[in-house]
Amino acid sequence: MLRSPYLYVPLLALLVGAYWLHALQVPFWQDDFHFLGVARSAREAGEGWASVFWPGEKSIFWRPLSEGLYWRFVEGALDADPLAAHAVNLLFLIAATLAVAWLVADYAPLVAPGADPRKAFMAAGLLYGIHAAHLIPAIWATAVHSSMVVLFAALALRFWVSALRDSPAGWSPGLLSAPVFLLLALLSKENGILVLPLGALLTASVWDRLRPSRAAWRIAGVSLLLASGWLWIRQEMVVVPSGAYEMGIGINAVRNLTAMGLFFFNVPRESLRFMLEQQSAPATLWALACGLAQAAAVWVVLAAARPRLRLRAWLAAIAFFLIASAPYLLFSWNSYAYYISLGLIVWPFLVAVAPLSARKARLVLAAALISSGLSVAGNYALDYPALLARAEWANRQLANISAQFPAVAERARARGIEVLVENRHKFLGIGIPGLAYELDLSPQKIRVVAPQEPVSSASVRLVIPDSGDARFE
Repeated sequence: MLRSPYLYVPLLALLVGAYWLHALQVPFWQDDFHFLGVARSAREAGEGWASVFWPGEKSIFWRPLSEGLYWRFVEGALDADPLAAHAVNLLFLIAATLAVAWLVADYAPLVAPGADPRKAFMAAGLLYGIHAAHLIPAIWATAVHSSMVVLFAALALRFWVSALRDSPAGWSPGLLSAPVFLLLALLSKENGILVLPLGALLTASVWDRLRPSRAAWRIAGVSLLLASGWLWIRQEMVVVPSGAYEMGIGINAVRNLTAMGLFFFNVPRESLRFMLEQQSAPATLWALACGLAQAAAVWVVLAAARPRLRLRAWLAAIAFFLIASAPYLLFSWNSYAYYISLGLIVWPFLVAVAPLSARKARLVLAAALISSGLSVAGNYALDYPALLARAEWANRQLANISAQFPAVAERARARGIEVLVENRHKFLGIGIPGLAYELDLSPQKIRVVAPQEPVSSASVRLVIPDSGDARFE
């Protein structure tokens, strides 16, 4: 162990940052262009940054911090540089890892007396930070909301845990911090509301040893009022989700729960896609290699933690993962690994309370690194329909389209562009927002047409084939 505790924070930050450094090379893709376009339009219209809290139109999500201020900053201060945007995402991921490590280091000794806070911070934080569930938040600027909500939710829970431990009689700064970070989590992503039931769960897990002070109960009341106010405002800002975000209870819940269990074991989402859609044997072997390596790490940790934890703690750990994952179980179609980012806190907690020998600790770290490394690296080797392959394809096509555009720019700006797309799923990597942003056109000037539609004499036609380069006709 390091002699100075102050070295743990920069060391953990450096290790996690180095692990995800490859994400800096990924271009903007898919929803990134929508948010860039919205931010540019707001800047050109002279809208203040405060307008992100009261948008003019309703949308599926109301996320003023992660979809409002973040993109204003990226488009304005960072000049829409994808490398700089992904560097900001990486900083948020590092900060979220540090916050989770801090929470676990404070909470583990409460349920497992004798747990070393230094080991909890370093080892547990590292295994959380390198988990493959963070791939999308690292490579997709839009998914910064995942790291932001984990950061603020973990800090809110940490200050609540410290209030349970210290039982402050008055309104201490630490205790007052809990509702502040709760509010920041709520403004980052909807599942920030889960701080309330998760905080209640952590309280129940140590109820026989620690009880909230009167001041803590008052802060809990303030937090409930904040969450109620957020819910009331949010319902005025959003529309009922449809399509992939539509919610229901049925076979989708079973499928999503199964997927999240697999994601916990680093099984890549892309391996599941290729297994189901193409019956790919290599994808099956990839999934097995990642899953079995992580399962070996989990098995060693569980075996070591079992004598130290009582039944209440085990039930709390299971409940924590289920509560943190609950909203995503109801999605009709979407299921991504980063959906478990908040519930994944269970994994570093188990590592923190397990009294591992040096040999077993090295085994767990090696197995987790192999599992996560295979899971992440494999995504870079895949062809379409893999997400990263679609992002790279979109970047190449936009560069090609931008180079050709000056020859037709005057007519396109006056009459619009008709886009003939052979593969609409692949085109999602660009979309109308991507063309509009890259060519500096209004989205209303761009229309996707079917192959059988005749060419309009009033428009420029852009053909985007399934293979080959896009071209204007």
